[in-house]
Amino acid sequence: MADLQIIPSHSAGPLKLNASPDDILKQIQELYASLAGFDPIMVQKGIVGQEIDVTKDGCSDGDFTFRYTSDMFWFLVTYRDNRAVEISVDRLIREWMPVTLCGFDLFEMPADELIPALKGKAPCVCDTEDEDLGYEYRFDTLGVRFWREDAFHPKLLQDENYVQEMAEVLEDQKHFRYFNIVSIY
Repeated sequence: MADLQIIPSHSAGPLKLNASPDDILKQIQELYASLAGFDPIMVQKGIVGQEIDVTKDGCSDGDFTFRYTSDMFWFLVTYRDNRAVEISVDRLIREWMPVTLCGFDLFEMPADELIPALKGKAPCVCDTEDEDLGYEYRFDTLGVRFWREDAFHPKLLQDENYVQEMAEVLEDQKHFRYFNIVSIY
């Protein structure tokens, strides 16, 4: 299985920054066809690709965002002047292919291992004072951002109050050790 390689400030697999909405949709349809095992010619003929739902997610100050969803993945793309300026990939695609950056599998490597490894390559800005428990991490020089719905770090298991308070959902909390979304900009 090939991976969806993140190239900082450039692309997420075949989806490239500065591409038009039509180009992005075509690349997403081709990616879907490839993952589903369809012949790419079927995309060109319009037979495959209808499985992709395109929803306008927001609009402000000339920017607009489209959400591209299927049963295999979703992408969120923000456009400015009709050109992609940010592309976000959800972890759902990991069921079909790894998403990689610098050789790291972004949705399979715990945040507490991934962030320090990437900090060796570029400076990082975290949204919280305790970097171990951040929700969003930005690597502006790379043009890459990571986001997770909630934060979990193994150090929390050393806190008896936390373990008692979270006892019923502790196993569920552990999946917050991983990121939900990676974005390039």
